[in-house]
Amino acid sequence: SAFGGMFEDIIDYVKMNNLKLRSVEYKISPEDDPIYSKFPSLYSVCRVSFFIVGTYTDLEGLLRDLTLYPYFINISEIQIAPYEKNKQFLLINMSITLYAKKQQSASSVMN
Repeated sequence: SAFGGMFEDIIDYVKMNNLKLRSVEYKISPEDDPIYSKFPSLYSVCRVSFFIVGTYTDLEGLLRDLTLYPYFINISEIQIAPYEKNKQFLLINMSITLYAKKQQSASSVMN
């Protein structure tokens, strides 16, 4: 898959910033993505949604790392709630959309 390395990078960023990964889901070619809906033949798209637990400082580190990530991604959604038993921790639902430019065949370039 075009997203294997990118997916691993995102998970590594989560772990490097001391966030606890609780669940991960992904969807290939999400129809509601604005880039995929306009350019389905140019880009492969994968939306990764995950539930993580950590502090504000941990989340800040993850967001900083994601803004420096060298590939085309979009932080599609972040929902943050305090953990009721210990308000120092946050319950975070996050969706990140990964984009990979599709390889064009020689015939498509010639047309």
